[in-house]
Amino acid sequence: TYTGINLDDRKISNNSGRKTLVQILKRLNFSNTECMASSRHKSEQGLARYEQPETEMQYNNAMKLAQTFGLKLQLIIMKQHQQILY
Repeated sequence: TYTGINLDDRKISNNSGRKTLVQILKRLNFSNTECMASSRHKSEQGLARYEQPETEMQYNNAMKLAQTFGLKLQLIIMKQHQQILY
């Protein structure tokens, strides 16, 4: 695999993507409001369930994904953020 993340026997869903997005945004010190705008959560309680990885493996996978996308991910997030503000 390109990222070094083993996806054998894993189901990747939109929910998985949302959880990873929230974890990455929180690691980049985005506020709850900013995370909720990107993930489309309606409450901070709903967002809180996505914030912390359940296992060290989930954390490591999220960080590998963030490193793989690197600057491109940050630019996309910044662009989304600017669109929300304007």
